[in-house]
Formats: sequence, C-alpha cells, structure tokens
Amino acid sequence: MKLIRLNFRSYINSVSLKVNTMVRNLIFLMLILSGVVAAQNEVDLTEHDTLIELNHFTDTTNFNLVLFENEEILVKTTIKILEKNVANWLSIHPHLKSDQHLLDTIRRYYSDSMNFLPNYINNNIKLVERLEYRLADILDEGNCIIIIKSNKQIIKKIKKRTYSFVCGPLCGHGGRIFYFEEIEFFRVMDWIS
Repeated sequence: MKLIRLNFRSYINSVSLKVNTMVRNLIFLMLILSGVVAAQNEVDLTEHDTLIELNHFTDTTNFNLVLFENEEILVKTTIKILEKNVANWLSIHPHLKSDQHLLDTIRRYYSDSMNFLPNYINNNIKLVERLEYRLADILDEGNCIIIIKSNKQIIKKIKKRTYSFVCGPLCGHGGRIFYFEEIEFFRVMDWIS
C-alpha cells in the first residue's frame, strides 16, 4: 500500500511540474505577443507643422508682460491680451477653477509698471501650469512679441509642431512644440491617456 502512495505522489508531482512548465511557457508566449502588439502600435506618431506669423504690432511699448524667458529669447505680451485669452478660455470651460484663480490673481497683483508676473504666480505650481497653457495659446494666436536676447531682434515667424503619440488603447499623449530657427523653445502637453 505504501508503494502505491509514493507512485501517486510522484505522479502528482510530475503532473504539477508539467502544468507549471506549460503555464510558464504560456505566460512567456503571451508576453512576447503583447510586446509585438505594443511594438506595432508604438509607430503611431503623428506630427503636423504650422508656420505662425506673429502679429506685427506697430506699437510694442505696451508689451511689457514677460510670459516666458530662457537664455535665448523673451516672450512678451500685454496684460489685456492675457486677460482676454484667459477670459475666453473660461467662457468655454467655466468649471476650471484654477484658470479663474489665475485670472483673479493676475488682476489683483499685476500693475502696469511691472514687466513680469508676480512671485505669487511663479511660486504656485497650479498657476504656473495653467499659465503655460495660456502661453501656448497666445503663441498659437501670434499675440505676442518674441525677442532674441543677444541682438534684441524681434522674431517675425515661429513654427508650431502639433504631435500625437499613440501606443495602444488608452495609451498615448499629444501636444504642441514651438520653434524659432529650428530651435525648440517651448512645449506643452495638451492631452494624455
């Protein structure tokens, strides 16, 4: 009787080992196939370039609000253009409380003698994030002046690249990248899933 139990246990162990090996092989095969499907979807990158002519303002003295600055360029607009941009956005998306807070903060703290947004905005990450989208829209509309810092030259045209990258269902992102003379100076991610 003991001999039969041992054989039964060894039979169970051998079957269990075979099942475990089959399951491991099946999981390995599934991983390989999912990688192939993901690799096929990764090539779904769409890009579209648009030249944006910046509005040729005859009087740039009111363009004293610096929205963006890096080592090469300075992006300026007027407080009225920024207020109008935020107000237009809010008329379409009134539920965005952080954009309303951005507009209220701009109106409360900005004065005509300033040439930059107050530190209160720069130190508030939510306001900075919302301002980045307003900057992208103002660039998109051409309602700003862009100055090359090294020679004080005003840029007449910029390029906008709209892109979307889809790697599968509910997997991807897209946005806008802005260039002058083929040099990227600003980007914003408009959607992610």
